[in-house]
Amino acid sequence: MNMYNKAFAAALSEARESAGVSIISLSKRTGISLRTLNRVLKGETDINVSHIYLIATELGLAPEDIADKADMYLTKAALDAIDEK
Repeated sequence: MNMYNKAFAAALSEARESAGVSIISLSKRTGISLRTLNRVLKGETDINVSHIYLIATELGLAPEDIADKADMYLTKAALDAIDEK
């Protein structure tokens, strides 16, 4: 798992949990297959732009809100990786 996928997965998961939306419900509401959504939320695969928009809209957020949160996770992940060396 690369650190970008990991950061986006963390941001998406936090947004989903904060909104109180289950993965199954989010899958149904966005039309994104449950398998794909699970892989995205685990950071196992890249997410495409249309999925970012669909997920953000369903969670009542703007896509840039998720990107900003992912950027914060990415910065923390990068700092943690440096500290481990």
